[in-house]
Amino acid sequence: MQRAGGAWRRDPREPSAQAALALALTQQAMQRTGTGPDVAEGERTLLQRLWLNAELHGDQGLALCALAQAAQRNGHPDDSFACAALGYVGSWLGGDLARGEQLQRLALQLTAGETTTARARTLLLTGARLMPWTAPAATAVRTLEDAARLAAEAGDGDTAVLATLVGCHSRWMQGTPLSTLLPLAEAALDRGKDPACTVAGQALRASLRHLLDALGSPALATAAPVQDEPGAPCVDSPWLLLSRTLTAYLLEPPRAWPALLPEIEQALPRLDGYCAQAELTLLGALMRAELCRHSTGRRRQALLDRLQLDETRLELWSAQNPSTFACRAALLRGDRAALLEQPDLAERAYEAAIALSEESACLHIQAIACERYAGYWLRRGRPGVGRLLLNEARQLYERWQAPAKAAQLGAAFATTL
Repeated sequence: MQRAGGAWRRDPREPSAQAALALALTQQAMQRTGTGPDVAEGERTLLQRLWLNAELHGDQGLALCALAQAAQRNGHPDDSFACAALGYVGSWLGGDLARGEQLQRLALQLTAGETTTARARTLLLTGARLMPWTAPAATAVRTLEDAARLAAEAGDGDTAVLATLVGCHSRWMQGTPLSTLLPLAEAALDRGKDPACTVAGQALRASLRHLLDALGSPALATAAPVQDEPGAPCVDSPWLLLSRTLTAYLLEPPRAWPALLPEIEQALPRLDGYCAQAELTLLGALMRAELCRHSTGRRRQALLDRLQLDETRLELWSAQNPSTFACRAALLRGDRAALLEQPDLAERAYEAAIALSEESACLHIQAIACERYAGYWLRRGRPGVGRLLLNEARQLYERWQAPAKAAQLGAAFATTL
C-alpha cells in the first residue's frame, strides 16, 4: 500500500489480498443485508464481473455504485443504500479512501429518505454494516443512537430496538465497562415486539449475564432476575460463544483451550457481525500463541502458520479502521514476534498495543496487552517490569468490571514478589 495525495492506493505489483477480501465480504454481505430478492440473479452475476474488472483498473467501487443507482431507479431504496454501502466498504478494503468517501456521500444521498423511518433505517445500516469496518466505534455508537431516536419518533419500535442492540456491539469494541451494556440490552428487549429482535436481545442479555457472572461483576447482583420465553434458547448465539471464549481465555488454564478452538473455527465463517467475528478471531489467535509456546515440531509450526493468517486478517482490518483494530493487530504482532525470538519487534508491538488501546479507551484490550507484555518480561527474567505491568493489567480489569480476573492477577502478582 502506498500513500498518495491523502489516499491509500494499492501498488499494482502487490498481491491484491485486500481486493480478494473485499469481494468475499461483498458477496457475503449481499446475502445478509436485505438486498436478496430485489436484486436479480443476473444483476448479481454482472456485479461480480464488473467488480473483478473494475478491480484491475483500480475502480472497484464503481460497479456497486452503478448497481446502487439502478436499484434506486427500480424503486428499491434499501437495496440502493446497501449496494452503495458495500461499495464504500470495498473501496476502503481496496485501498482507495477517496473513493470510499465519495460512495459514503452517495449512499446517504440515495436514501436521504422521504420519511423519518427511512432515515432511521439508513442510519441503522450505516452504523451496523458500514462504520464498524471504517470508522471509530464511538462514531458508530452515535450513529446508532440517532437511528434509535428517529425510529422511536416514527413509531418504528423494532428498528429502534435493533439499533440499540447493535449499539451494544460497538460499545463492546469501544471497551465500555461490561455492566453498562446489560441495562441497555434489557431495556431494548422490553421494547421489542419482532420475534427476531426478541431472540437477538435474549441472546445478548444471556451472554452478558454469563460473562458478568463468570467475571464476578457486582452489577449482576443488582440486576433484576429474568426468565426468557420458552423456546428461545441462545445455545448457537455468537454472543454466547464469545462470552464463553472470553471467560475461558481470561480465567481457565491453557490446557482447557484446545477443546474450544474447533468450535470457534466452525462459527467464524457463519458470523456476519463484526464484533463477534473480530473478537473471536483475536481471542482464538491469543490462545494459539500461548499454546504455541508449549508446543514443538509440526504442531508448533502449524500454530505459527495460523497465527500469521490471523495477523494478516487483523492488519487488513486495521488498514481501514485503525481506531478499532490497530491495537488488536499490534497485540497479535507482539505475540508472534515473541514466539519467533524477535525481541525488538515484540517490544515495539506490545508497547504500541498498550498505547493504541489507551488512546481509544479500549479497557479490555489494554488490560490483555499489559498482561501479555508482563508475561513476556517475566519469561525474560525481568520480574520488576513484569510486576509493574501485571499491576497495571489488574487495575484495568477492575475498571472494566472483571473483579475475578483482577483477583487472579493479584495472586499472580504476589507470587512474583
